[in-house]
Amino acid sequence: MYKKLSFFALMMSFGSAMASTPEAQENHISVNGSITLVSDYVSRGLTNSIENEGATLQASLSVGYDNFYATYWGSQIGYSFRELQGGKSYSSDKFEHDFILGYTWKYKDVTFDLWDATYYYQGGDHTTSNELGLTFTAPIAEKGTVVSSVSTYLNDAYYMSQGDTFATLSYIHQITDVTSLTLGVAGSYFTDNGKYEGQGILDTQTDFTYRYATVRADHSLSDNLTVFAQYYLGGYDRSDIKQKNKPVFGLTYSF
Repeated sequence: MYKKLSFFALMMSFGSAMASTPEAQENHISVNGSITLVSDYVSRGLTNSIENEGATLQASLSVGYDNFYATYWGSQIGYSFRELQGGKSYSSDKFEHDFILGYTWKYKDVTFDLWDATYYYQGGDHTTSNELGLTFTAPIAEKGTVVSSVSTYLNDAYYMSQGDTFATLSYIHQITDVTSLTLGVAGSYFTDNGKYEGQGILDTQTDFTYRYATVRADHSLSDNLTVFAQYYLGGYDRSDIKQKNKPVFGLTYSF
């Protein structure tokens, strides 16, 4: 699933896109997107069983109108739920599709982002889930920004249970005009009474757990091209299994 810290980057890009053309300024409409190549797709610190091992293409497209926005985010993955559930493997099933609707507002210096994400994996049974979240973004000092997010699943799915909650806290420091450093930590609360608990990949052995810590550096090569390096310090999954440390590298083209 899409890492919610990325919503901060998306919303920051909305503002620049809305100011980029006279038409956008008049209609308050923004359209932007990105194409990213990552060395591995790691979802929420699960480094022992990553979503896709090896080079992975990911893409996003966002439309904003005033304070509302809609985003599509998609990625290659290295498995299909049809295959995990005993069916035949098809390459067309090995994709994740995320559809996000959100509303942002500001109170004093704090920006709030209320969002709802639907995660769709084709080919499997009970693999569509919905997550509701709230992200806070606040500047501290001249070059620092704090981003915090909390989200919870609203339904049971093959890979997640209703009430599962994920929280992150990150500090972003703008080192130069083109280079930033991010320090982050994440944790989860898991429920063990979901409809699909014990029937497939859900084996909940803990409720509150530390998920990961991370260090990430971003560097802009141009207005549209950014490279990044990220290192995960592994925590634990819902089965209380220790996750390994792992580096991830990426290149993003934004438009």
